[in-house]
Amino acid sequence: MALAPYPWLEEPAQTLLAMRDRMPNAVLLYGAPGAGLYELALAFSKSLFCLSPHSDGTPCGHCTGCRLAQAGTHPDFKQVLSEAQCARYDVAYAPAENERSDAKKKLSREIRIHQIRVLGDFLSLNANQGGRRVVLVHPADKLRAEAAASLLKSMEEPPEGLIWVLTAEKLDDVLPTIRSRSRLVRVPMPDHEAALAFLKSKKLKKPEEALAMAGGSPLAALEPSADDRLSAKTENAVLEFLRAGPELSVDALVRLYAPDLTLPAFSL
Repeated sequence: MALAPYPWLEEPAQTLLAMRDRMPNAVLLYGAPGAGLYELALAFSKSLFCLSPHSDGTPCGHCTGCRLAQAGTHPDFKQVLSEAQCARYDVAYAPAENERSDAKKKLSREIRIHQIRVLGDFLSLNANQGGRRVVLVHPADKLRAEAAASLLKSMEEPPEGLIWVLTAEKLDDVLPTIRSRSRLVRVPMPDHEAALAFLKSKKLKKPEEALAMAGGSPLAALEPSADDRLSAKTENAVLEFLRAGPELSVDALVRLYAPDLTLPAFSL
């Protein structure tokens, strides 16, 4: 059972597998947006529960540990994702007690303090299956300050057998003390030829154009974010701006301005 979810992840996957027998308390995978950080972190986290790994460290895919991990029901595995990432990867999100329920509210891209605090019981227990326990944190560079401080405290006094697997697109945004307590593993983006070959294997229409629009990320080309499109109302307002051309005055701009005119955040 291969560990790398995508061809260009073979090298960091091998780096991770080499740690399997002598795991550090924390591993931090970092790389550009769309490199497959979460996918590799998830595959590696699940592999750590294999009871009969192959000689190269890859999981067998058949033992109880593998079956529970693949089914998403392993009692010794927890994921801490931002609300937005939970929605993207279909992971259950537990809101804070005072958090309002509103289907129209914008999903948070940050990991908040209540998400770290709810790990308390899990961290205090022994492994249910008598082996390792794993907590996957994605993305660690989006931890709010108080959440980062709480996470750091848990990392400073790690329970026996607990492994943290973290990801970050912006390594410098991760708390330095968290970085210093983690084994860093760089996850590269595929070169142009490899990315193009991957997209062609997926039968994507106009792969060259899609790859260019996605900034070189084949995963972003396959799964464009809904946030990359303007709402119909906002799009119409932008078109009105453009139609005015050189005749667009400050007064006209104010009249044309839509109160909800906001542009999505693009990753560079």
